[in-house]
Amino acid sequence: MTKTKTLKKAWKQKSLFIMLFIPLAVYILFAYVPMTKITWAFTNLGAVAKSKTAFIGLENFKKLIGTSSFQRAFANTLIISFYSMIFSFPIPILIALLLNEIRCKWFKKFSQTVIYLP
Repeated sequence: MTKTKTLKKAWKQKSLFIMLFIPLAVYILFAYVPMTKITWAFTNLGAVAKSKTAFIGLENFKKLIGTSSFQRAFANTLIISFYSMIFSFPIPILIALLLNEIRCKWFKKFSQTVIYLP
């Protein structure tokens, strides 16, 4: 396929590219732009007033892990994530199986709307 044919096909479907632009822009805005600030974790922000940021490596992470509340917070995070996976993963599958067993078509569609709308 030549380049001109590819461009003509793309031009015919320009509305799809326009619809793709908004989600792509949101993804870039919220996924990639914050990554530019990741260097803050490795710098001494107290030195910002001097207009020089000092690279300190992993010192901030060592301070964080060294605190007494870190282990408890980390354990709580793991426990909450585990329970979330255990209880929230099978529920949509169970609902889908139960909805599949409904024979009355209008009630099935109504139930799907009521369940998934909120």
